[in-house]
Amino acid sequence: MKLINRAAVIVRPKAPFLAWAAATDPDAPDHVDMIRDRVAVYLVEAADSPDAERRALDRHARVIFESELEAWYRDPASWPPRRGPSTLHEWFGAQIESMVVDLADHELTWEDD
Repeated sequence: MKLINRAAVIVRPKAPFLAWAAATDPDAPDHVDMIRDRVAVYLVEAADSPDAERRALDRHARVIFESELEAWYRDPASWPPRRGPSTLHEWFGAQIESMVVDLADHELTWEDD
């Protein structure tokens, strides 16, 4: 078992994201129901306190927010103009978990976009 020097940010959609998603897609009712309980996990730098964890999340808020928007609808013109930490928290629940353990028995690899 290997402890990874990262914290996990678990992101869950809230009502504003679901409403925006529904407005972008004519088949939205079926699709939005599908993503209502979906979570995404982002790794950020490990921190030694809850305040440092929140600062790490705030530093990456725009990238996380835009990644979630792009996963649903790729046209940035339809995205909300404000995409910083406060809007991320309005649109998504973001929970930070400080312990990330790698249980896989093979080497961690990276994939390019």
